Amino acid sequence: MKKFFTAVSCIPENSASQNTVTVTIYENNVKKSDGFLAYMDGKTGNWKISEYKNGVYSFDLNSPDRNYSIYAANSYGTFHTIKIMNYNISDGNYILINFENNFSYTSDSTITLNLDNNFINTDTSLFYGSFHEFPDFSSENNLSHETCGLHSGTHDFIIVSGPKSGDPEKICIERNKTVLPGAYPETLYYSDLKDIDTYTATSLLKDVYVWGELFAGKSTPVFPYFTTPDKNLRLPDSLKSDDDLYLITLQKYNDISLSFEIYKTYPESTEIQNTLPSAEWEKPILSDNKTFSWKPYDSKIENHNLKKYEIITSDSLNSEWYITVSKNWLGDSSQYSYTLPDLSLWNSSWNPDLEKNSYTFSAVSGNENNVIKYETPYSGLEISTASYNINLH
Repeated sequence: MKKFFTAVSCIPENSASQNTVTVTIYENNVKKSDGFLAYMDGKTGNWKISEYKNGVYSFDLNSPDRNYSIYAANSYGTFHTIKIMNYNISDGNYILINFENNFSYTSDSTITLNLDNNFINTDTSLFYGSFHEFPDFSSENNLSHETCGLHSGTHDFIIVSGPKSGDPEKICIERNKTVLPGAYPETLYYSDLKDIDTYTATSLLKDVYVWGELFAGKSTPVFPYFTTPDKNLRLPDSLKSDDDLYLITLQKYNDISLSFEIYKTYPESTEIQNTLPSAEWEKPILSDNKTFSWKPYDSKIENHNLKKYEIITSDSLNSEWYITVSKNWLGDSSQYSYTLPDLSLWNSSWNPDLEKNSYTFSAVSGNENNVIKYETPYSGLEISTASYNINLH
């Protein structure tokens, strides 16, 4: 699974005496100008609706428990992405929400690549922000290529190439490329590309998967396909940047899926990952199509404390829901429950039908105390996750 996160320079540190929550909304890492947002002060208060402007909204907390909930929706025609977040002020009060509009077939920008004949019969990949594409350069007729689905912004633009059906060998990076609405022609020669570097990500554990990803400039995921097992892209020294981030993931799939992730500034030549969280956790229960019940989870990894529970679901119309419930919002208990709010108060199509849709219920632990910082990873961050994929139909 490819990861995407909001690219910002930093998140301000939370102040325990501060009761103001600030929410910033992005779409494909570009700040949104308008949209729908509602919030609740406390666990039992009333939802208040806001038409947020310029992508930023703030509200003050008055509830003694200092809990709050945020409900944000983004729509693209009949497709909806719903995000519901339940936090305590101790989790942080600067919230970043990034909606990924990967289902849109429209874009406001185009890069037209004009390539030389050396690109013929290569496997070449293009990456820019959340945009990625794998064009066909099988003949001279294909060497002028217009990107499809690219949105304006400022990101690193990466081209990775190699022999047909072989491993990538070459790479080109244009750092901090600003693309405004419109068309941009670019001429590129194969000789402009530099040799890539690679590293091995592996494990001594059995029946696990290990892989690496590069986030160039922290906002452009780069994931070319390698035919060689355990081989991953690493930038050569001449192309390295302090703004790059590497993610190494160890995962084991079973009735309960387990993963361990670590972010690094630059990986070693060989990365060996042997740590997985505990599989000792009962499957959560759904009742009345809206209430989840579950027991607390313990990863049993040193310095990894339980931070939040996440629920993800989608329907046949490609609408999707992301629900986050932090440990600090829940408090301490031997048994937890969470009931979804009635989202049809605002739009009849915004309520998920969990009894018809499959959903994923995850427990997320890690070595960072500020829950909000898990949305904008940094070097040294570790995340361990235990997940159930639940299908009720």
